[in-house]
Amino acid sequence: DLKFDAPKRDGAVNEMIQLETNLKQQKTLELRSLAWVTPRINAQPSRLMVNTAMKNNFRGFIRISNLGKTPVKVLGATADSPEIKVKLQTAKEGKFYNLLVTIPGDYRLPPGGNLITVKTDDHRTPILRIPILAYSSMRRPLRRPVPRPKVLMQEHKLTPHKTDAGRSAK
Repeated sequence: DLKFDAPKRDGAVNEMIQLETNLKQQKTLELRSLAWVTPRINAQPSRLMVNTAMKNNFRGFIRISNLGKTPVKVLGATADSPEIKVKLQTAKEGKFYNLLVTIPGDYRLPPGGNLITVKTDDHRTPILRIPILAYSSMRRPLRRPVPRPKVLMQEHKLTPHKTDAGRSAK
């Protein structure tokens, strides 16, 4: 049986695990454990990335999930700019909620981005903050491919060659 306590924190966990064995040569075995502990109440994606090169309206989807046993209600969700619209939908009361985010095509995010604030009735996680960040997918012009010389393959018949002693080599 393998039993261990769950980590007390969310995020990246890097721990050593000691296993007892029945081997005389090695009574204990140490294993490195790398894991990601998902927060009990979390947003996926944890941030919205908006392509600033696009001129169309941006529409994003965020799922708020409660991975715990106690139901949690999302009370509301707002963006820090009135131009960014956030619509809250209940997918499964107490467990899953959806945020539909709309950003006008002519809106320009500030240098640090924007923020969506989600309020819950949970005493341990009353607020979730979801950043909205900008990136640009403007690509450089494609370079013309460099011409490569053609390699011609010719079939050659292999024949044994003579060694210094005059015998055929194998």
